Amino acid sequence: MAAASWIALIAVGLLTALLLGLVLLGIAFLRSGPAPEGQPVPFLLLALLAVTSALAGVTARYIASWQSVDIVFAGMLTLISLVEVTWALSSPYHAIYLAREMA
Repeated sequence: MAAASWIALIAVGLLTALLLGLVLLGIAFLRSGPAPEGQPVPFLLLALLAVTSALAGVTARYIASWQSVDIVFAGMLTLISLVEVTWALSSPYHAIYLAREMA
């Protein structure tokens, strides 16, 4: 049960961080968020944030401490942010293309 909870938490956390990174990429390059008539990106992001928070709460309550959950998430978000920023700086044309696709 503990392994399944951690695996689910990490998987949903990675998906949330990826989508949040793409939305922030669009905001940084194009100065606008996702288009309201496009895909429901804000709704998906809020739903993923809610599921991630719920899984973090369950994991912290029954399996691990809040401190260990926070350390894992802080490390994961730091690494993902570092990779996304490095990628955006190393290939700006691809980053702008992806930002336009998200907007």
